[in-house]
Amino acid sequence: MAYLGILLAVLSDNAVRLLAPDLLWLQTAPPDLLLVTAIYIGFKARDSGQLGLAIWMGLLTDCFSAAPLGHFAFLYGTTAYLALRLRRYVPPDAFVTHLVVCLLCGLLTALLALLLAVLTVRGPIAGGFERACLGAVSSALLAPFIFGLWDRSRFFRRALGGRSYEFA
Repeated sequence: MAYLGILLAVLSDNAVRLLAPDLLWLQTAPPDLLLVTAIYIGFKARDSGQLGLAIWMGLLTDCFSAAPLGHFAFLYGTTAYLALRLRRYVPPDAFVTHLVVCLLCGLLTALLALLLAVLTVRGPIAGGFERACLGAVSSALLAPFIFGLWDRSRFFRRALGGRSYEFA
């Protein structure tokens, strides 16, 4: 059942990216809804075995985009694992935590994507890092709303054990 929620998240992210050129404020930096979802999965997962949802989400994104297979799976899996490890030290249900962690993970994902692009692309890379940083800011601003939406979703509650986090 969670795979249907992941597919819904991937399709909604693709719809935002397709409609972004029509909206003025989204032209330069559309938010990465799947990055926020990967952080949500990392915060709510009971153990590292449930991080496969983030990797599955990345593989679906790879299939819908022109990125090499495994690119987004690596980025979202890394982000979910980082959020899983961070939840010991920060309260995962705080508004400020959502903003700060999404901003930091967005910047980390931008750096990793730049590194992967430098290693794999032979042509010039222009403007990608600045756009990714602006996308991290817009994702961080949208994060509390996405977290609230996924908290009300049956898909993720059932897939992640129906419980919230537990401090270790």
